[in-house]
Amino acid sequence: MSIEIMKKGALSLIGAAAIVASGNVLADGEIYDGAQSPTGPLTSATRSFTDSSATLTANVFGNPTDITCALTLDGQVDIDASGTSGTVTVSSGDVSGGFLCGLVELQFASNGGQDWVATADEADLASISNPVGDVPLTFQNVSVNLCNNGNPVSVDTVFNNNGNGTLLSGDSTFTFDNAAVGGCSFTATLTPDGDDIDVVANP
Repeated sequence: MSIEIMKKGALSLIGAAAIVASGNVLADGEIYDGAQSPTGPLTSATRSFTDSSATLTANVFGNPTDITCALTLDGQVDIDASGTSGTVTVSSGDVSGGFLCGLVELQFASNGGQDWVATADEADLASISNPVGDVPLTFQNVSVNLCNNGNPVSVDTVFNNNGNGTLLSGDSTFTFDNAAVGGCSFTATLTPDGDDIDVVANP
């Protein structure tokens, strides 16, 4: 065997070892949806998430005011073709409740704004073997009329599959903890309407 062939073989082994050592390369993001049969693995799913008592602190008639309303966000989660990242796209939503809630308008592509989009690397997802853990997400393009009308901003949230360590064993949540939205702040914990949905990494 020539020295050149031996060198190529050694380089191949080094490359293979690097791939095995990198969880980002071998792991795939997967979606499990309690509303479907089979529940997964899937690469796309839609769901509405609601908090019946979300709080938006906004300037109303010149005064900082806490507005407590029911909040629903409607979106879709997708795993890309490589399986290495996932995207959450919120394309509509609703705010309902008392008089002040009627003053709040969420803005999306369908009503003059942009859809809210957040992306996570599969390395940040909880493992399928223990699908519990916080996944930080940042939604881009967020616009709320009382807060930053016409000037989209980024807003931080945290996703968690929750449960007892097995798939679809507890309602997933999106949590906004005093999240800044332009000149407002926003606190809510949204859970799925209907069946649970989990997003995990499967090494």
